[in-house]
Amino acid sequence: MGAARLNADAGDSGDDGKSSDEDDIVAQLDADDERSRVLSLELEQPPKELARPPKKPKGSAIDRMEFIEDLKDKAAEEREIMRQEKAEQRENSRMTLEHRRQHLDLGRQKFDASQRIASIQEQTDLAMLSHNASIHRWVYLYLTTDPTEIPKI
Repeated sequence: MGAARLNADAGDSGDDGKSSDEDDIVAQLDADDERSRVLSLELEQPPKELARPPKKPKGSAIDRMEFIEDLKDKAAEEREIMRQEKAEQRENSRMTLEHRRQHLDLGRQKFDASQRIASIQEQTDLAMLSHNASIHRWVYLYLTTDPTEIPKI
């Protein structure tokens, strides 16, 4: 387009009053238009080397797999630690419950023993009272009766 205009201008005899400076400016503008059109086309289509991501070296997949395996191992270790902690908590809880049961059993045994002791003490007290009463009776009888009247058994 710009070349056609240049040819048309060149064919003129120069009577229309255009100078060679104006022709140079028009040619420069046409060249600038052409460069801007080429640049816009280049911007619309990225270069082929930028269109695809660069290929990763072969070792990167192996490194990625090792990283994933390491993560899996760490997760397994964490799960094992959590499992052990829960088992310890259950054991402590069970031990605490067992300790409480033993404590309650000991308390019951102490209560039962104290009940038996109280019962024995009560029986002893009753026996002593009964024995004392019979002794008192005999003493009373001895003191109040004439010795000649004491029956012989």
